Amino acid sequence: MKKCLVEMLGTSLLAMAITLTGNPLAIGLMLTACLVFGAHISGGHFNPAVSLMLFIHQKINLHTFLKYTGCQIAGGIIALTLFRIIVGSVFIPDITAGLNIGILFTVEAILTCLFCLVVLTLIEKKGINNNFDPHAAILMGVGLMSIAFIGGIFNPAIVIGSIVHQIIEGSLSMSVQQMIIQIAGPLVGATGAHYLYKCIN
Repeated sequence: MKKCLVEMLGTSLLAMAITLTGNPLAIGLMLTACLVFGAHISGGHFNPAVSLMLFIHQKINLHTFLKYTGCQIAGGIIALTLFRIIVGSVFIPDITAGLNIGILFTVEAILTCLFCLVVLTLIEKKGINNNFDPHAAILMGVGLMSIAFIGGIFNPAIVIGSIVHQIIEGSLSMSVQQMIIQIAGPLVGATGAHYLYKCIN
C-alpha cells in the first residue's frame, strides 16, 4: 500500500511540475525531490514507461508493473484535476505542428529511451532500489531536465490523465496520431532502453 501511495504521489507532483510550469529545471528538481522521499520505498518510477522498462528488465514482476501503472495513471489524473482547478481549463499536451508523425514518434521514443537508460544504469550500478544514493536522484533529475529542454511529455500517465479530463469535458481534441506519439512512443523507447543496456553492458 505504501508503495502504491508513493508512486501515485510522486507521479502527481511530477505531473504538476510539467503541466503548471513547463520549466525543465523545475521538472528535473521535482523528480529529484520525489526520488529522495520515495525511491527507497517504491523504487521511484513515477512513469509507466520506467515501470515497463523495469518489468522487461525483470526488476519487477507483472503484478507490480500493473499496480504501479494504475497508481501512476491515478496520479496523473489527480495532477490534471488540480491543473484544471488552478488554471480553469484542461491541460492538453503540445505537439510540434507540421512535422511527420514518424519523426515525432521517433523523437519521443529516442528521448524516453535516453532517460530510461540513465535510470537503468543508475539502478544497476548504484542499487537505487535498495541502498538509495542521493547522487543518483540528482543524476536522474538532470537526465529528465535534459530531455525536457528539447520538448515532450515522455510520461504516458500525464497524457492519459489529459485524455480522461477531455472526455469528461465532452471534447476530445487530441488526435489518434498524437495519442500514439505521446503514449506508445515512450513505451517503445522504454523497451528499447532495456535492449540497448543489455547490448552496451
